[in-house]
Amino acid sequence: MEFKHLEEVLLRYGKELEQKYKWKVPTASHDLQNTAKFYIEHNGNRYEVGLNLQDYWYYSENGRRAGKFPPINKIEEWIRIKPLIPRERNGYLPTEKQLAFLIARKIAEEGTEGKHTFKNVVEELNNEMLMSIKNAILEDLGDEIERYIITLGNKI
Repeated sequence: MEFKHLEEVLLRYGKELEQKYKWKVPTASHDLQNTAKFYIEHNGNRYEVGLNLQDYWYYSENGRRAGKFPPINKIEEWIRIKPLIPRERNGYLPTEKQLAFLIARKIAEEGTEGKHTFKNVVEELNNEMLMSIKNAILEDLGDEIERYIITLGNKI
């Protein structure tokens, strides 16, 4: 059976998912925005729509529990990209490496809160797309029934 209408709707859904995520995701380097690409996988009777994202999307989405130091080199990168300018304290200005260590220590002690951007975008789009998906499947079933009736009519 062909699902031509469903595939068109899923393609539109994937494009909207990518576009809305890129627009709403908070990021300093824009890596999540620039590299986010939607995909559609079709395996037998199963369709899957998703986004390929940078590895660190998980921490942006869900936050990070306290207890473990994050990679300091990634925080140094973030400081350079942001750019984050440290404040002088007691006549002392921390270096980039020291500042990264202080930030990493605070994250290790307190964790971070997630932004839930992906989850929110998916929920927002699901409300819009569920009816479109249902209608597309009904159209595809109608087309299949028509093909069956035509085939049956040709045999009689």
